[in-house]
Amino acid sequence: MNPFFSKSILVILLLISSFSSIAQSHYPGMFLISFTDKNQSPYSISKPEQFLSSRAIERRSKANIDILEQDLPVNTFYIDSLKHFGAAPSFSSRWLNAVLIRMDDSLKMQEILSLSFVDSMQYMAPVKSIKRKKKSKSHQKHVSTGMEEPQELIDYGASEEQLKLIGLLQLHQMHYLGEGIQIAVLDNGFRGVEKMDAFEHLYSNAQILGTKDIANPGGDVYKAGSHGTYVMTTMAAYEEAKLVGSAPAAAYWLIHTEDNSYEYPIEEFNWTVGAEFADSAGADIITSSLIYSTFDDPSLNHNHSQLDGKTAIISRAAQTATEKGILVFNSAGNDAAKPWHKIAFPADAKDVMTIGAVDMQGNYAKFSSVGYTTDNRIKPDVVAVGKGTLSISPNTGELVAINGTSFSNPTIAGATAILLQANPDASTEEIRQAIRQSASQNSHPDSLMGYGIPNFYLAHILLNNKDISKLKEQEGFTLMPNPYVSDLFIVYNVIDTQEVQIQVFDISGKLMFEETNINSLPGMNLYKLDKASSLSQGMYLVVLHIGNEKYTRKLIK
Repeated sequence: MNPFFSKSILVILLLISSFSSIAQSHYPGMFLISFTDKNQSPYSISKPEQFLSSRAIERRSKANIDILEQDLPVNTFYIDSLKHFGAAPSFSSRWLNAVLIRMDDSLKMQEILSLSFVDSMQYMAPVKSIKRKKKSKSHQKHVSTGMEEPQELIDYGASEEQLKLIGLLQLHQMHYLGEGIQIAVLDNGFRGVEKMDAFEHLYSNAQILGTKDIANPGGDVYKAGSHGTYVMTTMAAYEEAKLVGSAPAAAYWLIHTEDNSYEYPIEEFNWTVGAEFADSAGADIITSSLIYSTFDDPSLNHNHSQLDGKTAIISRAAQTATEKGILVFNSAGNDAAKPWHKIAFPADAKDVMTIGAVDMQGNYAKFSSVGYTTDNRIKPDVVAVGKGTLSISPNTGELVAINGTSFSNPTIAGATAILLQANPDASTEEIRQAIRQSASQNSHPDSLMGYGIPNFYLAHILLNNKDISKLKEQEGFTLMPNPYVSDLFIVYNVIDTQEVQIQVFDISGKLMFEETNINSLPGMNLYKLDKASSLSQGMYLVVLHIGNEKYTRKLIK
């Protein structure tokens, strides 16, 4: 035999053996099988009630969002066919047109890949043992919170400053606490939530709509991780004089998608399934304090070039959720001082609101992951308190200070529930834009804090005052409300950082009061005229001085 020929055969055999060894190392394993189509589906887009709740259909109708083939469930015939080859199907994804399976035999997998309706296969994770846990007692699914008439002044206890920083207290005082808004929380578990005093109202008022354990099918979300518990304190807690969350009257779906035992791409798929569940249930908001970048198997790691919002499974799913009319919020991550450094997935998705962190004084938290995306979009979008966030320990019931964008993110998600309740006719894009425009760095966003610290009362004003649009491109101001009874706010726009002066005159020209040396940032500013509450009924002139320019408006009390 030709020596060269013999050597070539040996090399080829070694390569085949090596490939087989690598491939076999993934078995038994969890794989994502993607299908080519949804042909011969038993479902129809003309009958969406077969696979979407009435609330989900209503959300789409309100936003003029069509029901698409993408919304149809995966063809059950395709899934069942895989069983003939030894596959054990788990959750399926409508949006990905795929199913998660356990597969033990690599040769049988090759037979599956030869099926005409199978498009591709992706390794997701090794098989792990799953301990079955007793499910917790279910709760009613009808929401009647009993919080329609909250007190004028809530004793926020430790949480007052972190909510005040984002301008939320005024909306709470206007009786907006999240009533009628559904929030789906995707996290690693919610250990102890059902036992904590801070959440007692959620159960007595049936504000927990349901739970779903995707990471541990058959398990109990209340016995999994506690990260989701801390997340919930920032939104849903209501224990006066101790801690009040940003949306204590909202209704919640608790969804366990993060597997605490390892880090693999399967968790991105779990997240996708959780988002689809939230969509079909009719949730208005998804909040997720989960990010993915590197995995236990380094060969599966993401890289910075993929931060385009279109590559990672979880980012594509998050963007799809926004296209279904859901407001999606995700933490930026805590990697600024780590090798990864940047935001991760799905925080790179185009219409996901990515939330970074500041301290209680509004200073950038040095751990908060930085932008931008690969295609140079502004990320994070906005920031809130994530360094020294006040929370309640599920272990002791005591107040604790915690760090992470995991906690600034749900604070903003809850605040957005308030904004959505106050502005039910606003589109999701209008809501996102108002939040960004209200923020402290609106005119000069950066890679650390994005558009800055939002002011939700200002965002509410932006959504409700047509005069505001005139201020976006030039200096000037408007008064809210006008006429007013007690509280009076001035909204003004400046083109650079400078101090402004405000004067109020009666109709005879007498100076009633003035405010001087008001620090202002470039862009939209909101300022409360406290002295205006002491004015008598009548007509006044308000004069705003910005540098050498002077602007005047009539005011009625």
